[in-house]
Amino acid sequence: MNLNLRTPAGTHISNFSFGTMQWGGKADATDSRAMYDLARAAGINFFDTAHGYTGGASETLLGEFVAADRNDLFIATKCASTGDCRPEAIAQDFEDSLGRLNMDSVDMLYMHRWSVMRFHWKLLMRCSPNWCRPAAYATLGFPIMPLGR
Repeated sequence: MNLNLRTPAGTHISNFSFGTMQWGGKADATDSRAMYDLARAAGINFFDTAHGYTGGASETLLGEFVAADRNDLFIATKCASTGDCRPEAIAQDFEDSLGRLNMDSVDMLYMHRWSVMRFHWKLLMRCSPNWCRPAAYATLGFPIMPLGR
């Protein structure tokens, strides 16, 4: 399957994404920056974070690192990892993420955990485009979805 995803500047995204789960946690700001620089030097332009990673520090650091090259990068973040899948909770998680990232939009918004959404599946599919500002994300993803559901 070829999704043909692109950065805001129109560049194809790298075949690999770089996850930032430990940035601001086990990896301090200096180590996180070194990882970012190595990933960019290797041609990676797709970075993945989440509002729940290291209490939001991952998003804050990623936002700082990508600011100068934002249009050349594909940025994904996640919501709905806390178990609260009410539309207003997801919208607030996302707005908080955008604030920490210091961005008006991301390229992909993942609904983080299938297990917390499985009872809300029909509601999620019907309403998710309206839960968050539609112009604030280009693609909606569901990263953890068991086959057969």
